[in-house]
Amino acid sequence: MSTARPAGKALVLLAVFGLTLNLVAQGERKPPEVRRRLDVIVTRMKDLHFCKSGGCIYRNIQYTLNPDKARPGTYEALLKADIERRSQTYDQARYRFFFQEKTGWQLLGGSESTDINETVYERDRYESNSVYNRKTNAGLVSELPTGYNQLYFQVLNKGLERP
Repeated sequence: MSTARPAGKALVLLAVFGLTLNLVAQGERKPPEVRRRLDVIVTRMKDLHFCKSGGCIYRNIQYTLNPDKARPGTYEALLKADIERRSQTYDQARYRFFFQEKTGWQLLGGSESTDINETVYERDRYESNSVYNRKTNAGLVSELPTGYNQLYFQVLNKGLERP
């Protein structure tokens, strides 16, 4: 009876061990720390009140977190939330985040969809289409009392994670 391990298992163990050493050598932040930092942002979002009436709040905030395979040590997150406000429709927000060691989490953009408008964001700019107007409005995020505005300026520091 032989106690030798099959060559395939030994290669897998070496590959996993080598990957682990490589990640440690590169100083890659561990996913639990990256997730914890994103959770802080989500927790702060739960306290926001936005829109003109101040009655709009986020509910059911969820996110997916994925390593960026093209850039080791970086992560991407897609955050989705229901927007609770006085309407009979299902309103939703979606925000894209990027993480790297030097800057932490950064808000890249997103969208907010309600029964009266669809607004798309890229960093500090927006483009909005409303049911009240056939014209597309565009400008700086600071001009709109939206959830993205609150996230960009209050939760984050102009889109960058606060220390």
